[in-house]
Amino acid sequence: MPSSQETKDAAPEHRALSEVEMPVAPEASAQPTGQQASDRPEDAWDGVAEPETSSAVLHRTIALMVIVAVVAVGVLAIFTTKQSPKLQPGKPVPGEDAVLSTLQGVPQRGFTLGSANAPLTLVELADLRCAQCAEFAKEGLPNLVSSYVRSGELKLVFRPLDLNGPDSLKAARFAAALAQQNRLWQFTGMVYRNQESTTKPFVTETYVAALIAAIPGADLAEAIAAHSSAKVNGEIARFAAIAQRRHLTATPAFLLSRSGEPARALPPSSIVDSSAFDATLEGMLKRG
Repeated sequence: MPSSQETKDAAPEHRALSEVEMPVAPEASAQPTGQQASDRPEDAWDGVAEPETSSAVLHRTIALMVIVAVVAVGVLAIFTTKQSPKLQPGKPVPGEDAVLSTLQGVPQRGFTLGSANAPLTLVELADLRCAQCAEFAKEGLPNLVSSYVRSGELKLVFRPLDLNGPDSLKAARFAAALAQQNRLWQFTGMVYRNQESTTKPFVTETYVAALIAAIPGADLAEAIAAHSSAKVNGEIARFAAIAQRRHLTATPAFLLSRSGEPARALPPSSIVDSSAFDATLEGMLKRG
């Protein structure tokens, strides 16, 4: 029977919002029939001596073998699942130069990147543990910024979602916290370039501190204080509500609109393919 960890690792990358919004209480440890759970570990080894039959010796041997195997697996896990080994506060973060140069000089306010007067708005609903979202951040976003955001024709709005478990929620909270410092886009860009796993936890204190330390002007203490605030809680809930209304179960998702017009959904493939997206944007800009 697969372990709980194996079950988590095998889970699909994108999950329905309804699954995320209803936390499941951890299962109680199974107890053998007739044995009551105890808060004292030593109670399981009460030292009562029983006359040993050959069957008892065999059972005890098997039990010891199982214990040794479990301990070995645990030790192996300790040494093979280091948390964010390549990220340390104060040290260079992989991809930071690319992120900072892409965003250099571009106005940023809260969740929005670009001029407030831009005629077109592209809203991205994304999960910071999503591999496809990371692909867009690395391949599609730089082209949009250089071709349309810098020119004042397009502004980008980021809506962090938590579709993929606790790490998604942690990252989304810190993204919202950095939005209060007008540095959300630097944070999300660095997360996507250092997305260590889409199935195993990696958003640790060290990981977050290392990313924030690489963002010029970002304040770690401020971000830590804000990430669990009522304001951030309300923003995350609001973005989840948007995703629910649009029946969104996978990311990234994009909504493109012109000032005064309703938003239209765009398939992610049309965003990463810059030529297809260029044609869409040019067509909307010409209407003005």
